[in-house]
Amino acid sequence: MTALTLADFLRARLGEDESDHYPYQPSDDGDFTTPTSGCVHCGIPANKAGDRCRVLADVEAKRRIVEREANSLTPTTWRRELVLRDLASVYAQHPDYEESWRR
Repeated sequence: MTALTLADFLRARLGEDESDHYPYQPSDDGDFTTPTSGCVHCGIPANKAGDRCRVLADVEAKRRIVEREANSLTPTTWRRELVLRDLASVYAQHPDYEESWRR
């Protein structure tokens, strides 16, 4: 396995989370099949979105945190590393998770 940076690992996992909850519109049989408009995060009417909207909002917020911390120019490298490690900890069972990231 090639060495992934912590930020790259998080970007990949957030992309997977996002694609797992891509916005869909209910079809005639009640399944979600095509994108629509509605909720600002997932496009589904809020009363039908359930956890999809929350998950997509969560992914969007975490992605902003990852980018801010990964691209930070401040000298507090240890803090940045701790923030990214905390975010990555929810993916500890993923095969690409590195034990060195565990706190």
